[in-house]
Amino acid sequence: MKGIKVPPGPPKLPLIGNFHLSGNFPHHSLKKLPKKYGSIMLLQLGSVPTVIVSSAKTAKQVLKIHDLYCCTRPASPGPNRFSYNGLDVLFSPYSDHWKEMHKIFIFELLSMKRVQSFAYAREAKVDKLITSLSQASPKSVNLNEKIFALTDGIIGSIAFGKIYGTDQFKDQVFHNVLGEAMNMLDSLLAEDFFPRIGRIIDALTGLSGRLEKSFHQFDDYLQMVLDQHLDHARPKPEQEDLVDFLTRLMKDESNSFRITENCVRAMLFDAFMGGIVTTSTTILRAMSELKKNPRVMNKVQDEIRNYIGKKAKVEGKDISKLKYLKMVVKETFRLYPPRPQWLGKPYELDMRDTNIEFSLANILYWFDWEVPNDMKREDISIEE
Repeated sequence: MKGIKVPPGPPKLPLIGNFHLSGNFPHHSLKKLPKKYGSIMLLQLGSVPTVIVSSAKTAKQVLKIHDLYCCTRPASPGPNRFSYNGLDVLFSPYSDHWKEMHKIFIFELLSMKRVQSFAYAREAKVDKLITSLSQASPKSVNLNEKIFALTDGIIGSIAFGKIYGTDQFKDQVFHNVLGEAMNMLDSLLAEDFFPRIGRIIDALTGLSGRLEKSFHQFDDYLQMVLDQHLDHARPKPEQEDLVDFLTRLMKDESNSFRITENCVRAMLFDAFMGGIVTTSTTILRAMSELKKNPRVMNKVQDEIRNYIGKKAKVEGKDISKLKYLKMVVKETFRLYPPRPQWLGKPYELDMRDTNIEFSLANILYWFDWEVPNDMKREDISIEE
């Protein structure tokens, strides 16, 4: 980088660069370092120079004014493998292919009409969650597992349709495959930071083999679902799922932009990873904050119960009237901003927020929540 004017940054060590400054909580370290080096600083992560932007003014420059130059995610072995070499929307580089895939997500998969058509899956899975929690009462429950199962069921039903409730998905195998895929996406591979020798290090540590195994397990499930949807003997479904829609586009020869089977798999990957993680994490964070703030929890429960009255449950049409609940969800996003997904805000938020608000409203309507006897409210922490 000789001859190029670069932002200021801390001194680096040979080979590892500034890795030693990350600490156990890198996001805490990245909050402290800009106080010394400014809102734009340069860190050397291994052999990869990384510019850190940490103020609203500079973030606007990067994310809005110069977004076309900054919107492509850095290539990474894990996301690249699961996205079928960048055929999806989340991890594809900005290109004509990304533009076409983005249009499909925005105007077809995430249109208001289609979001409303998915209400059947959301209501069925929330009813199942309420039944499960009722049966467990008054014992303590692992809300993390329950919420993950809820969002997994909603997204799975939307993506795969009724097949998601059949024998192939009744055991925990697919859930384990999905969990391992998420773990691999969150893993730091040496190749990300040491491109020249990282692949050898990952092979020696077993990470690259684990990545390949996880990808093929996930791909086998997607292939099974595709084969069943493409079977000519399959009865026409009452409700079109995502695979039905995508395979219909794939067969449409009049379309100038051709979708391949790998494109379909990549978009399903986005639906699972983007939908399940963001939704389940936000519900858990909202519940954690509410349990730490009983005044707020009582207020939002009073709003829900007073509005619903004697009805058996909260319905989708009720959500727009629950103003304080919406404020709770917005405050949760303010406190814990989700990582950017680049799908298009109005449509992506409609799908995500509807699932979060509807699920949260029913959980708060039906149950009074307390922390376990061996815990104090101040002990609740969801720091990562």
